[in-house]
Amino acid sequence: MENQPRSASRPTSGFAQRLKEDGWRTLEQRKRSAADRVEGIAQALGRSGAQFIENDESTLADLLNRLAGTVGNLATRLREGTFDDLVDDTRSFARRNPGLFIAAGLVAGFAVARFAKASAQRSSYRGSAEDAADDRDDRAPTLMDEVDDEAPLPGGP
Repeated sequence: MENQPRSASRPTSGFAQRLKEDGWRTLEQRKRSAADRVEGIAQALGRSGAQFIENDESTLADLLNRLAGTVGNLATRLREGTFDDLVDDTRSFARRNPGLFIAAGLVAGFAVARFAKASAQRSSYRGSAEDAADDRDDRAPTLMDEVDDEAPLPGGP
């Protein structure tokens, strides 16, 4: 009797391959979306720099224009680079500037925590408003409910 691979493992490997490809496709889409957002930030920085030039604040304008160029280069790198390139860039940046890398990580962590907290509060607020509406529906009507229902609308007869 020969040992042959189970036929059940072949569809599983095909499924795993499709799942992997879908994951990469999703990551690429997110990477392009992030690049577009970063490009928008670069353009906004450039417009701000132009406004400072108009107001004769050349030092600040120069700083903003250089920052806009750097952020624009980041957008290009995001758009055109592979994930391996981005990981290598991140590693080399961390080696060159460990303090700045840690500070950036802390700022990013703080931003994510604030976003998560705000999202949870918004969700909690929606839930409590729905619960309050459900509570009103579950109780017996009061005289005030009837008055509210019969109250004339503003601007009405």
